Amino acid sequence: MEKNQLEQFVTVVESGSISKAAKILYLAQPNLSKTMQLLEEEMGQKLLLRSHKGVETTPIGKELYYHAKNILERFDMIDEWKNMHQKTLPCYLKVSISSLFLDKRILHEFSRQTDSMETYIQFHETTPKSVLEDIVTGEAELGIVILNDQILPAFQKIAEAKDIQVEVIDRQPYCLHYHRHYDLEKNLSQDLRFLNHYIWIHFPLDFFGYLNASLSQYGFMILESQKSIVSNNYHAIIQMLCFLDAFLFGNIWQKEEFAKTNIATIPLSYIHIQQNFIILSKKRETLSPTALTYLKCIKDIYQFD
Repeated sequence: MEKNQLEQFVTVVESGSISKAAKILYLAQPNLSKTMQLLEEEMGQKLLLRSHKGVETTPIGKELYYHAKNILERFDMIDEWKNMHQKTLPCYLKVSISSLFLDKRILHEFSRQTDSMETYIQFHETTPKSVLEDIVTGEAELGIVILNDQILPAFQKIAEAKDIQVEVIDRQPYCLHYHRHYDLEKNLSQDLRFLNHYIWIHFPLDFFGYLNASLSQYGFMILESQKSIVSNNYHAIIQMLCFLDAFLFGNIWQKEEFAKTNIATIPLSYIHIQQNFIILSKKRETLSPTALTYLKCIKDIYQFD
């Protein structure tokens, strides 16, 4: 005797009809009738009295109904206990990030979709090379890096040697970020050299970061900007963009976050080298449910296919 047989028997008794029970259970009536017949054969006695008005239980059928209800209620209690136990288990999310202000809606959605009552979240804002190392050593389960087309092939080779999976999930133009009270957009159509009069804010540069920043277009080399400030603190960078004569080369994926502080995001469409949104993870390991949920939230919020 199986649980689903008991469930079907209880539904037949409570509905008073095999045909009604079949509709409730989304089963074909002949199949449900066959199940009732098998139950009666297993019990060695009639359980149901059938008539044109429906079905009624025999004395043994009434007793089976009582026991079946109790058994099924205990199954429900076990399921509730299991779900409660899963929610009390803490979950862990460790992400290493380079060159990206993540949309705050991602964490909001992640929190909404996480069942655990206690979640430990660790973000490491660092360089592309360190993101790779964090994945290798297990300091992070997910890595997120933004790299341009020129660097990507070399980065992929190094990641391959370290058994790291590189997933490019989007590709967009370079962007310039600045506070709107400077109105730099009118000067962007032809030449970027005027930016040498402003402070260039950027993240710490390793080998990949240096190449990511060394972009020469229309006689302008980013690294030749008159003055620069290096910071790996995202909130400090936003404050500097708001209060200094400064700019940041970045990407379209942080547009929503910057807009909240009146920082403009202007795509530089005439620069043919583009930026890639990259997810890193270990090749031979399955992502935890927590990491998969977070990754899904990223793709949903940024509307990646």
